[in-house]
Amino acid sequence: MTPEEHNLSIHLLMIVRRFIGAMRPVGDNSQLPTELFDHIVFHVDSKRDLLSLALTCQRMCSIVSSDHFGYRVVKTKVSLIRVWHHLITRPDLACNIRRLEIIDENERSSESRLILPKIADTSTDAKGTDDKLKFPAKLEKLFVSAVAGMHYLKSFKWSCTTSLISIASLWPTLLKCYQLRLIDLNDNTMFLHPKNGNNLAKEDTATPMELVTTVSVKSIKSSYGTTKDPQLTCIADLVMCFPNLKNLDITYAVPRDPDFFRPIADDFYSCGRWQNLTSLTLNNLWCTSQGLHSLATFLSEHNNLETLHFDSEGIKIAPLATLLLHNTLPRLKELKSNRKFANAILSCTSDVPRPLKTLKGIELSGSESDRTFFDNLTRVGGEISRVELAGWKETDDLRELLNCVPKLTWLDVGYAPNKAANAYNAVSTRIFSVFRDVKILKRQLGPLGDIAHARPRDNDILRCETLQTGSR
Repeated sequence: MTPEEHNLSIHLLMIVRRFIGAMRPVGDNSQLPTELFDHIVFHVDSKRDLLSLALTCQRMCSIVSSDHFGYRVVKTKVSLIRVWHHLITRPDLACNIRRLEIIDENERSSESRLILPKIADTSTDAKGTDDKLKFPAKLEKLFVSAVAGMHYLKSFKWSCTTSLISIASLWPTLLKCYQLRLIDLNDNTMFLHPKNGNNLAKEDTATPMELVTTVSVKSIKSSYGTTKDPQLTCIADLVMCFPNLKNLDITYAVPRDPDFFRPIADDFYSCGRWQNLTSLTLNNLWCTSQGLHSLATFLSEHNNLETLHFDSEGIKIAPLATLLLHNTLPRLKELKSNRKFANAILSCTSDVPRPLKTLKGIELSGSESDRTFFDNLTRVGGEISRVELAGWKETDDLRELLNCVPKLTWLDVGYAPNKAANAYNAVSTRIFSVFRDVKILKRQLGPLGDIAHARPRDNDILRCETLQTGSR
């Protein structure tokens, strides 16, 4: 550089020097409007992600903590009328709710204490009413109006059995929350017939909600809302609104009273079809002998099922093996059922072996009836790595099971058969003797890693020694 060029450079630097300090550094967001930050945070659903975002700067922390973090998940009781009035008067905050959980009025845990950041700023005269007969109607109106403002609600859970209002009054409004993905209903009234007061099955349920992928409907062990003749009519009409279901769970808690029946699922098997269904749980549903044809067709038309939990206690399930079509459940990975239903599934032929990895709920009786199960397991159980038994009687059955499943890495043997006072010691000795033999015969049985569990009558857990491949 010549002396002239050097002097020119110094002169130019002196000119721009005064402007360098006034320039804002790259990444400075202090001048951005608050509405822009709020709009960015609005699209973050997870509370964990919100917490990480709040730690980036003080301004972001203020926005997240005041309008978003406390409103993403709202877990409250229906009777808290002040909450619903607050959400009605602040629709901008109601839109920030992603998960709404309605708990029972008798819930006394610390989780039932709801703290909304700005609820103290909302003045309300909706604390009650002088006319006690009008209070349920007033509460229902506020509750439904508040839920109507949750336009971006993605998960809804109802676990209220003693509420002054029913889930049926909320349902038409809930169907308009088009962002819903998950619905979890724990209510005995879901199993009532429509004429008995449950009005879910009506024209409002005809609106399809394509984003809902998970639905769970369960009854609870409470006398409130129970009936001796439960029905699946309302539940069937409900799930038909969700054409893209992936996970479905219908569980009925059978009362101890012998006069109570289980809901008949014949019609449900005839009409229920979901192309994307991958996980299905059906517990304590009754199926008549004529309904076995519908059940076989139902299973054969859900080719994407990977997880199937089916409680068929008391059902004459033996004819199902002859009714199942070829290539039924070709993608099944986990099966939880009793031994008879498992036999029907395992005996069903397929062009390609099923990728079955987990088997649960099987009880070994120690009789000749187990032979069919062992034969089917030998034929198709080559890839099973986890077995959870519901019970067993003879240690020879455990040895036979290990012979049928060469790639077993986890075995839960279930509850011990011995009900004597020294059950724990007896079971311990018998289980250890089996796995000592397995340790010697490991090269014939294949690798057995991890842990085998035994749950004796006193609920203690017996942990057998870890078996390493190559050790004697």
